[in-house]
Amino acid sequence: MQRQILESKPAHDNFLDIRDEDHFDLRCQQLCSHVQQWVLRFSKFSDMRACRLTSEISDEKIIDRLDDTVLDGSDVDIYLADRTRRRDIFMSMTMKMIWEFVFTRYLFGLDREQRLKLKSLEKVQAEVGPPQAVRQWRAITLTLLSKREAFISQRDQDTEAIVQAVFNTLCSVLPPPSNLEDQIQSQLRQVMRKAVALSIEMRTQKAEYMMLPPLQPEYNADGDLAETVAFNASLMNERSGRSRLTNDELETQRAVVRIILFPLVVKKGDDYGVGDDEIVVCPAQVLVARPRSRNITASSDA
Repeated sequence: MQRQILESKPAHDNFLDIRDEDHFDLRCQQLCSHVQQWVLRFSKFSDMRACRLTSEISDEKIIDRLDDTVLDGSDVDIYLADRTRRRDIFMSMTMKMIWEFVFTRYLFGLDREQRLKLKSLEKVQAEVGPPQAVRQWRAITLTLLSKREAFISQRDQDTEAIVQAVFNTLCSVLPPPSNLEDQIQSQLRQVMRKAVALSIEMRTQKAEYMMLPPLQPEYNADGDLAETVAFNASLMNERSGRSRLTNDELETQRAVVRIILFPLVVKKGDDYGVGDDEIVVCPAQVLVARPRSRNITASSDA
């Protein structure tokens, strides 16, 4: 692997494309919008069709994915039965799959063996070296690897696999018209390429950019909801655009998060990889339950 890295090294060292948090905030907002637009089209293509409810789906993994999108104890079938509000479920489920399959990778496009070797090597370095040096090593190494033809080929194969996984999952809930399947997949492929490009760009910075796991409520031993996810104005943004309250007011009123549409993205260290301070790059985009009401929250624009 070391020989492969050296063979990819350009004649000069000024090859890192360093970006700041404003750039990644914009890129995350753009990705969120792209996913929402695709979900909107996916749902509208089947506007006159009803979703399959959880009782009509045999795949337990898909049922779990659906149930996990609603955080306040509401029944996901209520949303699936509504042709507008079902888009929020699709958005949440799609974005969580993108986080799981793309943004949790050490570097999307590397095969498993390479990822494990590099993670192990970084761990060893972190035990003896300063964080700044380790982060610079990671940024340089992953930048070089990402330019190799073998990487690009693997990246494209992995991207297509995730396109199919997301598409098949959503189709199991709402089958689209057969004559539109190719168009829907083509549009999803474009969105997924943007997600992959963003994940690689984040990993090749000296600073550590991380898309954090979507929050989940706590459950007791019987599987019943024990503690909901409270709205936090410093980490979240209410996405529906229909709330009469500001984010700070929602936090003061202890609003409960119902659906997470896009996860929280943070940055650790400065642009040169110095320090351990964490800042919010892009707050989690969420929908909240209406205060003092069990009614369904307003839908987002998805």
